Amino acid sequence: MSESEYLRMDPFYGDMDTIECRRVSIVTTRAVHRCIASDQGHEIPMGSRAWCERAKVDGRFQSFYCCLPCLDRMAIGGTP
Repeated sequence: MSESEYLRMDPFYGDMDTIECRRVSIVTTRAVHRCIASDQGHEIPMGSRAWCERAKVDGRFQSFYCCLPCLDRMAIGGTP
């Protein structure tokens, strides 16, 4: 998928949280992060490309990361 297609994806679609100041980008990770799309909680290694959302969620600023392979599986309707 292209970067613009990844940016249009929303792994949180349907959540009822109050979201403000939302910014989504494709980043190269500078640290290890937990992939939000994985029930097993796998980690995204440092130096990997990942979808990143930074937003104020229910009054708190937070960052969320999703690895691109999990987004690819979500795009074809599979389980991350």
